[in-house]
Amino acid sequence: MREAVSHLPDYTCRVTLERSSRRNPRAQFELADRIRLEVAYTGGQELYSWPGDDRFEAGIEDLLPGHGMVSNGSYALHMRNLFVRDVASFSAPRDERCEDRPCVRLEFEIPAARSGYSVSAGDAAATVPLTGSTWFDPGSLDILRLEVRVDRTPRSVRIAATRETTIYTHARIGEIDTVLPASSELVLHDRNGLEAMNRSTFDHYRRYSGSATVFYDAAAPPPPRSLPPNPHRPQKT
Repeated sequence: MREAVSHLPDYTCRVTLERSSRRNPRAQFELADRIRLEVAYTGGQELYSWPGDDRFEAGIEDLLPGHGMVSNGSYALHMRNLFVRDVASFSAPRDERCEDRPCVRLEFEIPAARSGYSVSAGDAAATVPLTGSTWFDPGSLDILRLEVRVDRTPRSVRIAATRETTIYTHARIGEIDTVLPASSELVLHDRNGLEAMNRSTFDHYRRYSGSATVFYDAAAPPPPRSLPPNPHRPQKT
């Protein structure tokens, strides 16, 4: 796994992001907006742009300031944190079933001092520890699923907990076959009773050539409608 993540080529993909929220845990999530972005993974960083733009921004929070919950990490950075940086401690593997196939599950923990992962709401922010699970194919050792959780945050931050689940698929980047995200779901709970959910799907993977200009058949989406104020931002640092 370390070898595969270390040698990922620079590449881009399209991400379709749906953002929803609710205040009653028994109610349905209400869709606030649906956004289509272009994401690049280059030099170990995630960069973002609107389809058709001629440059990428340093982070999704630069592209969507003040509009609901935003996050990064699911594209590739969580993978580097786990399998390249040697900051996680893992449990012993155990056999499980992943839908209709066998799989191997590992639990992991990353302390706050080494996670490089922060959460923020309004003017308050904190670096937090991560826990989670990862599931692999027992034959190829390809990653199938990754769940990353924030279970403990300081009381000074309004965010109480987050859970991000990413499903992986095979993709071809130029001449390289690799495993990359197909979809992800991030759920956030805050101390005021708000529950926010981001659902993302990833497609159109291709090698990044240094140009951000990409056009799709569908028109670019309108500016996003705001979610509740004081956006929550789980993010890598």
